[in-house]
Amino acid sequence: MSWNWLPSFFSSASIQEHADALGYVFHSEGYYESAYTAWKGAFRHRNTPSNVYDAEWCHNLELLGLKLHTLDRPEEALKRLNEALTYKESTLSHDDIKVCDTLVRIARALVAQHKYKDAETSFRQALDGYTRFLPGGRTEMLQISNEFAFCLACQATPAAVQEAEEVATRTLEARETHLDRTHQETVESVWTLGFAVEKAGRRADAMRLYKEAYEEGRRLLGEEHVDVVDYKSDLDRMEREEREREEREREEREREEREREEREREEREREERENDETVQ
Repeated sequence: MSWNWLPSFFSSASIQEHADALGYVFHSEGYYESAYTAWKGAFRHRNTPSNVYDAEWCHNLELLGLKLHTLDRPEEALKRLNEALTYKESTLSHDDIKVCDTLVRIARALVAQHKYKDAETSFRQALDGYTRFLPGGRTEMLQISNEFAFCLACQATPAAVQEAEEVATRTLEARETHLDRTHQETVESVWTLGFAVEKAGRRADAMRLYKEAYEEGRRLLGEEHVDVVDYKSDLDRMEREEREREEREREEREREEREREEREREEREREERENDETVQ
């Protein structure tokens, strides 16, 4: 979209003001590419120097990225969030907390696309930056650490799963210290640790943690809460898989018992034939 059609008596400031307003209209109506074009026009007409951070332009990029992410359009979200990151890195210090914020948003968009290794990189960079700005027990840090543990566990490699369990355990302990065992966010960490433990193959421990998350979540949030529904789904799945495993083991024992009885029968018959031949 070009802004050259506007009458020449409009000032650059007036053009950017109208373009900004138009961008918000497009955004509210779901025309996200048009919103992007309008906001980019407004940015250009602000004539912000290339080495100066334009907070409004970056806010609009991230607003689009977050909206597209909530609409389950992660590839489009990632495009806008990466543009915001590139812009921040060109106008701010790489140690600026605003860069860390965008890295987390990018990591979440990558997780939504199941690109866990790429997400891991963004989470690590963000957490490394946050440690210089935020105390370790801050709610924001613990939430990101919890998501990082989930991201690692999803990779399902021995090294990643081991680190996932370590990160999830530290996060759970910190949440228990700063909140308590029955707080909603602590319950979330109980589930995340259960997920990591399941990936490590310790199914009994995972089932115990899933059950704790479900029971505490149901008490705190109610049976219909989306997190509680997920906790119950995982617990039901593991209980079903455990019943199926026990059934397979029972069937295998019965098969082995039948085979043993058949071998013994054949052995008796062979011995009887040999005895008959000896008598004859």
